This record gives sequence, C-alpha cells and structure tokens, in this order.
Amino acid sequence: MLLGFALDSPHTPTNGAPMDLGKYTDLPSVLGFAPDKNAKISKSQLFEVFGKLPKFPTDFKLERGNSWVHDGVKITELSWSTGYGPRTHSYLLVPEDAIDR
Repeated sequence: MLLGFALDSPHTPTNGAPMDLGKYTDLPSVLGFAPDKNAKISKSQLFEVFGKLPKFPTDFKLERGNSWVHDGVKITELSWSTGYGPRTHSYLLVPEDAIDR
C-alpha cells in the first residue's frame, strides 16, 4: 500500500477510469505527465515516475488589476495563468509609502 491506496485499488487512475481533477482536467496533457489509463504499474515503476519532475511553466502571464489605498496600505489586484486550470487571483499588499520598482 502506498499513499493510502493499494496499487490495484479502484480509486487509483490505473484502473482505466479518468482522474477527476476538477477544473484542472487539462493539467496532465499540458505537463506531458499522465500515465497510460490502462497501465499496470509496480511499486518500483511508481517510484520511478514520481521521482521525475514534470516540465513547469515559465510564462505566468501576470496581470495587475485595479489598485487602491486603505489605511496606509496599497492594495493591487493580481492574476496569473500557469497554462492549465483556471486563472489564479490574488492581492499584493504594499505599504503606501514604499517606492515602486
């Protein structure tokens, strides 16, 4: 048993069923890191697969949105895309008197 599942468990992707990745269904194809749906994999092969790093995105398409100041803090909307899944949104908080670079 590994990671809480037996290798022949019906919950593992090796049973031919698609992995439920929610909004990230395109992740395996974008990373080029998806096992064959009908593959039978041994523990040593599993360790070999997880020991390799997938190619990571380098262009995050960072966008800055609206900015405003509240109680001495400049708040800027940020969003970025890694090339798969939904766009990520966040806020950048900087002291109002900090120098922009």
